[in-house]
Amino acid sequence: MLSLLNTWVFKRQALEASLGLLLLLYAIWLAQFPVFYPSDDALFFVRGVTAFSLLELSPHFPGYPGFIMLARGLQVFVGDALMSVYYLSLSFSVLLPWLVFRLLRPKSLVAAVLGALLIVSSGLVAGLGSAVLSDGVGLALFLMHCLALQKQHAKSAGAMAALVLSVRPAYLILVVLTWVYVGCCQRDLFKAYTAVLAVGGLLALGLLFALEGPTLWPEALRFTVGHFTVWGHTALGSGDVNTWWSTYWAWLGPFAGGSMLLLLVAVGVTWRWQDWQALPVWLLLGYVLWIGLAQNADNVRHLFPVLIFACLVVLPSLARWPASVRVSSACLILGVCVALLLRNHTFIQQPSPLGQVSAFLAQQPPVRLVTHHGVAVLRHTHPDIGVVDAHYQQSSQFWLRTSGTLKLTSQPVQQGLIQAFPQRWPGEKTLYLHSPCVFCSQLY
Repeated sequence: MLSLLNTWVFKRQALEASLGLLLLLYAIWLAQFPVFYPSDDALFFVRGVTAFSLLELSPHFPGYPGFIMLARGLQVFVGDALMSVYYLSLSFSVLLPWLVFRLLRPKSLVAAVLGALLIVSSGLVAGLGSAVLSDGVGLALFLMHCLALQKQHAKSAGAMAALVLSVRPAYLILVVLTWVYVGCCQRDLFKAYTAVLAVGGLLALGLLFALEGPTLWPEALRFTVGHFTVWGHTALGSGDVNTWWSTYWAWLGPFAGGSMLLLLVAVGVTWRWQDWQALPVWLLLGYVLWIGLAQNADNVRHLFPVLIFACLVVLPSLARWPASVRVSSACLILGVCVALLLRNHTFIQQPSPLGQVSAFLAQQPPVRLVTHHGVAVLRHTHPDIGVVDAHYQQSSQFWLRTSGTLKLTSQPVQQGLIQAFPQRWPGEKTLYLHSPCVFCSQLY
């Protein structure tokens, strides 16, 4: 018996070491890609590292004070604000498969390995790591918080939850769901967890107020109202719930339908074995409802936590099926991993689509450009180009009728197409530069 136990421990340690080496090599490979601002939000974060101001969108509300302070600390060693935010985002995103492995390992070693491989192959790590945003950092910290709860470390979990709120305030819904779960299902941890969470949350709010001052409150109101009524593209505002399915399909392609069916089966299994007290179930159902109503349906990165929570719900249920079903399911999941790895990764080392656009425009004479994408980035990197925000219909339509004006869009076009700038992995969109008039298209 002792020899069997030692063999099992050795295999577990060997798997962890192999996974760690794989993720290290994966991170080194991702770091070889050219770094550029993938979006306006990335530029706002970089500005916030050098000069914090919500009113100047450095960054936008809610300010992300924990993320900014972490990036500033890393800047001491890196020297460049953009690279500090990039390395911060990449390093925490690479931890996600390992954290999923650690969360699933007590239930099933096979489920832990499959979960880690699914997270890597889906493009989640690459998408979040290269986004130069707070999503990867906040999600990794939240999983660390779940790991602390799993080990019954209430104070550590509360401190991590407070840090999550300061790094990624949009994950407030996850922290609230966890708090309710602890109050209902782990009452012996509730007081300590709540006390540390409250103190940490107040410290984060105090840090944000110290950085911004009393202008924090009107800016909070303006941004919240604007998110739900103007630019947020939420189902509660101006968006459409059906857009989520389009975004989901663009991410997983032919596997989207199968993954939904598998998730429904897992929910049925959870109901059958009465596992509704499992935290991942609460997180999965609550988060899906939240993003479906209150998040931008055009951003696939909002769906990435869904995959992680789904893995934490679905994969442990494999251990309850007969051996033949477990083996068949594992082989099927491995095949899906290979297909997703090839579908959601590019092996050509090139910058983000917006970086490709910037490099192309640098080689052209000054033009007028109408676009929804990267308006602030293109104005920042190409001050000689007149960049018109397509959100303002009257001015954009005026310039589109003017000879020499170009349009940058994520919708495929045929007439007047000048060049396409392909996405590298999920979280990015292929961009198309075209001329609205035939005369302009003949200039290139």
